[in-house]
Amino acid sequence: FWSLFQFDFYKTMILAKEKKIVQMKYIDWDHIESMNTPDSRRVIEAVTEHGLKDIMGFQYDWNREILAQFHATFFHDVANETFHWMTEGVHYKVDFTTFACLLGFASGDRYADSIQTQPVLKPEDIVFAYERRDLADGRTVGLKSFYYAMNNLFRETINPKVGDSTSLRKYAKNLLARMALGSDAFSISRFIWTELSTSLDDARNDLPYAPYIMYIIERVSGIEFKKDVEHRPYRLTQWQHTG
Repeated sequence: FWSLFQFDFYKTMILAKEKKIVQMKYIDWDHIESMNTPDSRRVIEAVTEHGLKDIMGFQYDWNREILAQFHATFFHDVANETFHWMTEGVHYKVDFTTFACLLGFASGDRYADSIQTQPVLKPEDIVFAYERRDLADGRTVGLKSFYYAMNNLFRETINPKVGDSTSLRKYAKNLLARMALGSDAFSISRFIWTELSTSLDDARNDLPYAPYIMYIIERVSGIEFKKDVEHRPYRLTQWQHTG
């Protein structure tokens, strides 16, 4: 650990509170494809077109203690676009290009548009995603089934969220806007990189991207660790808000 503060954070905020690490899931695409409905086919077409299918279906178990060490010692060197951390007392680092490549993204993705350089969209900016204009209030109630499903899929993968599932928080609306027909591509690797950095700026936030981080740690360190948390599948069953 770099400091006593980081060691204390590791002991009290992460190891003592398992909920601090978001229990992400991966998407069971076979399940969605087996539905063979207009909406399920549109989901598959959208994630394939935008290069999202592989990363959202990526499965990798993780080790809670190794991730706790990462989160407690994480440092983002913004000027050099590099993440630093310590694993079992050894310093490691990864730059953005290597990070993206390890997660399977080519240069086309790395240089695509960055969602987080744009303002967070307002509900009225995604009226097209709702069944009726008067329902466009920034919540999931009233979303068309395709957009409702995409939001749920994003919450389990590239935009992991806990808590109120009926609220489209932060860049959730921007992601849905990119799923509209004819929308421009965006950098998925940059989105994950930026969201990870932002999350770790505030110790009160839940810690996202456990499977992705675990994979990065093992590839960079060259060490395979015993896993104690299973990365489980998410099988989409609900296409509209109920209740």
